[in-house]
Amino acid sequence: MLAGTVLAQIDDRVYRRQLAIDQSAERVAARQLEVSRGNLSAQEATIGADRADLAQKRDDLRRAQGQLIAGAMSQQAAELAGAATTESAAVLSRDRALKRVAADNVRLAAANDDATRQKVALDRLTLGYTTLRAPVAGVLAVRQAEIGELAGPGVAIYTLDDLDHVWIRAYLNEKDLGHVHLGEAAEVRADGVAGHVWRGRLAFVSPQAEFTPKTVETRAERVTLVYRLRIDVDNPAHDLLPGMPVEATLARLPAGR
Repeated sequence: MLAGTVLAQIDDRVYRRQLAIDQSAERVAARQLEVSRGNLSAQEATIGADRADLAQKRDDLRRAQGQLIAGAMSQQAAELAGAATTESAAVLSRDRALKRVAADNVRLAAANDDATRQKVALDRLTLGYTTLRAPVAGVLAVRQAEIGELAGPGVAIYTLDDLDHVWIRAYLNEKDLGHVHLGEAAEVRADGVAGHVWRGRLAFVSPQAEFTPKTVETRAERVTLVYRLRIDVDNPAHDLLPGMPVEATLARLPAGR
């Protein structure tokens, strides 16, 4: 079985429905952001027109004041020009305030748009969890769950064995502990495959002594203190299987090596 192979499919109808709902919300948020940006652009254009109008009104006021001094314009006409300038300035001030509101709306719409995008991304991630795939290449050893069974977080569904690289649990007598070292080569033999030798490496030595496991046949051996070892073995042909009894041989090195 290759890595990525589909092992199981969880009922994903609820997750797909949630994704569809959030995708709709994402489209609405994107449209709201577009509209808000359009309003801001329109408000900026309005302010530009307001500035031009105020500049024109100020020019008219200066001319009216000059004509009033020269006696070519009435006081009432000059006052009307001043009122028009004041009104134009007020319109510009109002539209500047509206621009600030429009800019705030754009920021809020952008934040909402980002939030909906993140929610859709989370929905897709959650939906992906409904498909159970093999995390590594291996052999399907045990199926713990049946079709239709409820499976909560942390519940095992399948057990995969990586038979390309297996490891062996072995035990070493206490008196031999000083004659082995990590990384040392090991030879492994199995009763079921006569004449074949696998090459391994001593990968772990327990720091604590223990009594020989009860699976050892004689009581004399069971009461002997031993150290647990782990020997990593390459197993490309998958001849070694989980639970298979084997015998491992380590070279006896001089003490202290």
